[in-house]
Amino acid sequence: MKTTANKLHYEIVASTYEAMRPKLLAYLCCRTKDEALAEDILQDTFLQMLVRCETVIEETVEPLAYRMATNLLIDNMRRRQKRQQIDAYLYERTPRSEARADQMAIVNEIDGIEQRVVSAMAPQRQRVYQLVRHEGKTPKEVATIMGLDNRTVSSHLCFGRKEVRKALLVSGW
Repeated sequence: MKTTANKLHYEIVASTYEAMRPKLLAYLCCRTKDEALAEDILQDTFLQMLVRCETVIEETVEPLAYRMATNLLIDNMRRRQKRQQIDAYLYERTPRSEARADQMAIVNEIDGIEQRVVSAMAPQRQRVYQLVRHEGKTPKEVATIMGLDNRTVSSHLCFGRKEVRKALLVSGW
């Protein structure tokens, strides 16, 4: 008798899966914005329905599937949020390693090349480059500070960056 009930249970879940798969997948995709994750949740929903719900009634199987899928979706979102909180906590608490001597030598060499190229630039281009690169100003702010047109500042910045890149490439960086 139990095997007959199990067969009926599996048949109900299987037919529901086939009938509801497109709608439930669309529902989950809309909520997750990730088709692979939605597919995983969909499969987990029907797997749990097979394993946990021994008595599935045909009339209530569709709302049950939506409820189970929604619960799995919420669980997934909570896990993801908790994981992000843990990652942020660990990142804040992780001691930063001291820079190795070879890394510092590389940084100093690149910095020296940049300084040499910038010092060889025309004074106006040099000032634009330094304001943007080292003082964190936007091109618009630089234009206001120096009384230049936005396009002129953008042009100086573009050519200045090209000169630095070219010098780094020539030096093997």
